[in-house]
Amino acid sequence: MNAPTEAVAIAPPAAPAAPAAGADPAGSRRRGAGDVVLEVKNISLAFGGVKALTDISFDVREHEVRAIIGPNGAGKSSMLNCINGVYTPQQGTITFRGQSFQHMNSRQVAEMGIARTFQSLALFKGMSVLDNIMSGRNLKMRSSIISQALRNPWFSGAEREEVAHREFVERIIDFLEIQAYRKVPVGRLPYGLQKRVDLGRALAMQPQVLLLDEPMAGMNVEEKQDMSRFILDVNDEYGTTIVLIEHDMGVVMDISDRVVVLDYGRKIGDGTPAEVRANPEVISAYLGTSH
Repeated sequence: MNAPTEAVAIAPPAAPAAPAAGADPAGSRRRGAGDVVLEVKNISLAFGGVKALTDISFDVREHEVRAIIGPNGAGKSSMLNCINGVYTPQQGTITFRGQSFQHMNSRQVAEMGIARTFQSLALFKGMSVLDNIMSGRNLKMRSSIISQALRNPWFSGAEREEVAHREFVERIIDFLEIQAYRKVPVGRLPYGLQKRVDLGRALAMQPQVLLLDEPMAGMNVEEKQDMSRFILDVNDEYGTTIVLIEHDMGVVMDISDRVVVLDYGRKIGDGTPAEVRANPEVISAYLGTSH
């Protein structure tokens, strides 16, 4: 008979701190970026004769919100796919906390502490909000399939572990303000709420770096405001570093600490939102020029 599986200790997310009276929310969020946690160096990616990325280099500092912008087809999603192991670049390296890699699969990257959301929702539409977010705990589960299936006194460790994971997920549900929908099948929810569930599933992995691929695509103004607030709260209260792709320039300029700009697979700008906004090459390529 197998030995009972021990319960896994799960650190709860930090409780939100109440802002001081008269404090500036944006000022308090920009607590100062830390050391470089993720570095992309000389990345080139091609599909046959089509070059998706050419010699791209930039870094991401701990606790910052780092935006990647550019016109359609600029290579933004391809860049995220290289970082989280979906694509393998032909040239260059990606370094995460001092560990360099070029040939990594998505699971290995996730185990290192990098989580990802995609442009298109890939939720389990017939499953509840709770169960969808619970699926993000897969990498954190330590009990075997047999001990999970046989719930009895000899395998009580598996049940204790599941209870701990569910408690963690419930805190994420509270954080994202979707308590009223926790038992509702995701397919019945409005698009904006489904996006929150998608974010919650990524948060369930307890990532150190969170890659968000157009998290506000297709949303109305109110939904964008809510998602922007949640992204800033994740960055501030959880301490998660954010790498964000977004087409809404107003959102990018409001919530980002630094911005890197791609066009036709090449980097044409990198700096603070103010610096990028004033960059003539960015204005020409992304925002357009007056004639």
